[in-house]
Amino acid sequence: KTVPATPGVPFYFTIRRYGPILHSFALRHLGRKTFDGLEAGRGYKIAETLPAGWAQSSATCNDGSLVTNVHVREGTTVTCTFINVQLGKLIVKQVTVPANDSNTTFSFTAGGGLSPTSFSLGNGETRTFTNLMPGTNYQVSGLGLPGWALSSATCSNGSSIDRITIDPGQTVTCTFTATQLGKLIVHKATNPNPDLTGTQFQFNAGGGLTPTSFALRNNETATFANLTPRTGYTIAEQNSTNWRLATATCDNNSSPGNIRIDPGQTVNCIFTNEATDVDLALTMTDNDAVAEPGDTIVYTLQYQNSGNQDATNAVITMQVPQLTTFAGPEGLWDCVIGAPAGTQCTYAIGTLSGGVAAGQVQFKVRVDNPTPATATAISSSAVLGYSVNSQAVERNEQTPLKVIVGINLQKDDGGLSTGAGGLITYTLTYANSGNQMATAVMITETVPTNTIFVGPEDLWSCPKGSSANTTCIHTAGTVNAGTGGIVPFIIQVADTLPSGIEVIENSASIGSGTEPHSDIGTEVTEVSALPDLVVRLTSNNSSVSPGEFIRYRISYSNQGNQGAANVQLTTLLPPHTQLDAGHSDNRWHCADTTCHLVVGVLASGSSEVADF
Repeated sequence: KTVPATPGVPFYFTIRRYGPILHSFALRHLGRKTFDGLEAGRGYKIAETLPAGWAQSSATCNDGSLVTNVHVREGTTVTCTFINVQLGKLIVKQVTVPANDSNTTFSFTAGGGLSPTSFSLGNGETRTFTNLMPGTNYQVSGLGLPGWALSSATCSNGSSIDRITIDPGQTVTCTFTATQLGKLIVHKATNPNPDLTGTQFQFNAGGGLTPTSFALRNNETATFANLTPRTGYTIAEQNSTNWRLATATCDNNSSPGNIRIDPGQTVNCIFTNEATDVDLALTMTDNDAVAEPGDTIVYTLQYQNSGNQDATNAVITMQVPQLTTFAGPEGLWDCVIGAPAGTQCTYAIGTLSGGVAAGQVQFKVRVDNPTPATATAISSSAVLGYSVNSQAVERNEQTPLKVIVGINLQKDDGGLSTGAGGLITYTLTYANSGNQMATAVMITETVPTNTIFVGPEDLWSCPKGSSANTTCIHTAGTVNAGTGGIVPFIIQVADTLPSGIEVIENSASIGSGTEPHSDIGTEVTEVSALPDLVVRLTSNNSSVSPGEFIRYRISYSNQGNQGAANVQLTTLLPPHTQLDAGHSDNRWHCADTTCHLVVGVLASGSSEVADF
């Protein structure tokens, strides 16, 4: 018989009596084997061979004989019954919360005949005990580990871990779940930071936190370790004189009144306090003004004490900005109208009550006219102070200065048209049409191509006779707004001009120290110059006979005052002749009876010859 009933497993037996095996056979669950005609007497021995995973629970004979010495009597039947039980299995499994732990090892002890009696498991690992006799004496326990708590230890068949029952053939899994404990860190922060008062802030802790009260200064922390994961932890800060709790937040979005700690989590809660004894505020605005020389800038100053104490002897101090004078209101400030830049002006507020007390005052200045060319903004500052701190708050404002340096340049030749060798006088007129003086003003000229500089030498940096492409500079210096000047620039056209030159082009530029390239003036002057081409044909032959050579010499020249381009000689072959290329200029090319020689450019005053 098998427990549990397992019909498919064979068990093997032998019968002996004082020596060799008499019979061998196999039986399955509830199987029988009968042997007749046995000789009466003692000494029959029945032996069973067990398969793996099985144990013999009992082996008895109905006449009281032992299976190792069965007594067979005449005329009787002896029945011997073997009961086999299937052995069990125990699996111990370790899991962690959080489930991603891969570094922690947990220690265990085992009892009730389990071997080994101690072992270790990591998250997700198992230990298996096999071939266990069914019973109720098995025990497994986990050893405590700092930072972890045993949240559950259950067996799959409902057994407790200190009395594990294993039935025949049963596999029991006991799972140990360890939950990583959490941590809570309370941080103290103040504004201002550092806290020069060294205030100690008192806290209460609840929900099972220990200690239940503690104190922190700015930048100090309190740590609560080995906390069971759950909600319900509380941290509360007590009121402190001259301080206001501005924020109290936890980095896992918990409320300080109900802090949640997840397995293995470190939660940071920050309590930030703001000093509220005297809290002065000051704003300053020019209402987005853009000022011009001579304008009045109006600054609006708003002040407030949002603290919980009064600020005594409160005053606002302003200095008249550079490039301005004080313009009022004279009755509120201790400066007189027209006070120059750098003058210290104060507005007496008196006692500025704490809470929501606030006020407003204006400060006006007039911008100088003119202003320097380098000025781009009016910079001003205001300071709010009181008896304890004379410079509690400072504000600054930059008002853009709309300054116009309009240096213009015009250039004129008076409508002149000249010829080669003629003079051209350019009149350069410059003016500052802006509202600010221009300094280091210079006019830059370049002697045009095909000309030379004539003068006036005392107004320009280049000497008389300077060649084309020479840079000449006239220094005008400081040009105040609304003023200007006139300066001539005289050049002489070359006696002869290259081919195609019909005009003299000239440009000049003007600039200042702040605007080097303010304007450009240009002028185009017509020139009258023409080439004068002359050609002469001669021959040294007065008469010729058939077969003889006729040599012509062609002389050509440009007697005009301008070069000629695309010059070409053309002649016809006389009747009854042909070109002798060997004795002619190699530039000749003939087609039928017409011959051409390309000269190209023929400069003014030049002459050449060609044989034909």
